[in-house]
Amino acid sequence: MKTCVLLYDNFMHFEVSIATLLFSREGDVISASPDKKPVRSYEGLTFMPDASITELDEEKVDVLLIPGGNPRPFSKNLPLIGVIRSLNDRGVPIGAICGGSLFLADAKVLENRQCTTSISNESEEFESFKGCELIDSDVVVDKNIVTAQGNAFVEFAMAIANVAHIFKDKAEIEETYLWLKNRDK
Repeated sequence: MKTCVLLYDNFMHFEVSIATLLFSREGDVISASPDKKPVRSYEGLTFMPDASITELDEEKVDVLLIPGGNPRPFSKNLPLIGVIRSLNDRGVPIGAICGGSLFLADAKVLENRQCTTSISNESEEFESFKGCELIDSDVVVDKNIVTAQGNAFVEFAMAIANVAHIFKDKAEIEETYLWLKNRDK
């Protein structure tokens, strides 16, 4: 299984770190950015993407993870929109958390679907969500797409992992969730 994480300047690394941990146990985790230049996260860490969006072999991508942050400068990138649409058309699991859902809205893959976002309904970016059914929930799963509020990063990781079928049974789902939340059975 190959999981691709979208990187862009000021992305929120913490929002996808648990999801990448879960997927790293199942195969390769790679990163892609609009231009393959080093990317600085909101938390101040610098990342070197494995590929640019145009270099990405999307046929080999089994899961796409999109963190939140400040997506607007990048969410209308035409090659990226093409990759998102292509992956969605193939039914590839796509997870977007917090403001990362703007990438999906701008790619028009959320139309006539349920989703959630941390983007304020008072911001100009909110206009991109017309045609979606916004649900006030930590996590929303609609077929292959998982969207989540930024503070629901554990629940997001569990939901996208479940959509990607990486758990063998319900017991493993429960055990993993309890471990991530530092709880005993």
